[in-house]
Amino acid sequence: MTQPLTLMAVHAHPDDEASSTGGVLAKYSDEGVRTIVVTCTNGEFGDGPSGIKPGDDGHDTADVAQTRLAELREAGATLLIVEQDLRRAMAACDDLVCLLEGRVVLAAPVPAVTREQVVAAYFGLRSREGRT
Repeated sequence: MTQPLTLMAVHAHPDDEASSTGGVLAKYSDEGVRTIVVTCTNGEFGDGPSGIKPGDDGHDTADVAQTRLAELREAGATLLIVEQDLRRAMAACDDLVCLLEGRVVLAAPVPAVTREQVVAAYFGLRSREGRT
């Protein structure tokens, strides 16, 4: 049995693919190759929607991060977010897939997933008093 091909692009910021690998990702996606964009930050220190630079008055890091993630979602990108803030990661996704040592240990639509389920999937633990 042949495995479907996957092309993964790793970028520092959520809009970097637009100026570098976007054409390659689109080409292979059109050919049926599964494409994944990995971002290492959520882009909060990029230019604001009105071109406002980080550190300038009116630059809102939360607004910039939401804009960048929305742009990726609108582009139909599959996002792999390397993020320690589970609440922020889940806010950027419709579906959550947790991998542990290459195995899917939890997969569900985000509205159906709790923080405790994610912790239990990774660590097999239940928190005391229902808290994680």
